[in-house]
Amino acid sequence: MAGLVDPMEELNYSVDNVEVNDTSVTVAGWALVLGEEIWERDCNVVLEGEVSGDRIVIPTMIRERPDLSLFFADGQDYTKAGYMAQVRSDKLNLKHEDYLIYLEYRSNGHNWLKKTGGMVKRIRETEWQEADNPMFRFSVDEVSTEDRKVKVEGWMLWEGRDSNEAEVTLLFRNGTTGKVYEIPTSVDKREDLNDVFVDGCDYQNAGFTSTIEIWRFDWEYEWHEVCLRYRIGDEVYDVGTGEIVRRRVN
Repeated sequence: MAGLVDPMEELNYSVDNVEVNDTSVTVAGWALVLGEEIWERDCNVVLEGEVSGDRIVIPTMIRERPDLSLFFADGQDYTKAGYMAQVRSDKLNLKHEDYLIYLEYRSNGHNWLKKTGGMVKRIRETEWQEADNPMFRFSVDEVSTEDRKVKVEGWMLWEGRDSNEAEVTLLFRNGTTGKVYEIPTSVDKREDLNDVFVDGCDYQNAGFTSTIEIWRFDWEYEWHEVCLRYRIGDEVYDVGTGEIVRRRVN
């Protein structure tokens, strides 16, 4: 399996959602080449163990995305550019390692193997890494509950540094025990941040979305602070947002 990039074209893609539970792992998003109608497509999600380097190839199903034709608005029909891939959790070694998400994409004679920056992770207890950096900017835009899940959306950036090489992860810090849990988090494209922070840096990858099944925490008797982890290379910084999740979730 090889990745070949056509120098005259570029693959546009997004990993919109990564869900990990005890039975399955689901990865969903979209991929397309601007200006090209999708005559035929072969798209796979490839998961690579961060420690072992082992790879598992997961065929995807087409997920219709009529919103993409409206968003790009160049006259092409991108409805069939959406994808969804699912694999049983026991096919992965999530107790011991995380998995990098690649897209293997063939369409109209193109052939790509793209590292997306997305990760498949499970909830893990972690150590708190205190941050003392006045250049961090962040916002928890929404904490919502739906379908017995808690969804957290927002953004975090280091002012003056591109976000492309950074990873933002959601943390929950237990208000009673002080234990910290790292929650699987997806990148949420936020091009609007480049309009707010006009210093020439690219902050579009500073957005995040995270979804947690309600049953994983005791929401009735415990409260948690929403915290954020900023990782770039070997540097890791944790900050508390002051946002508290304490109410019982039905």
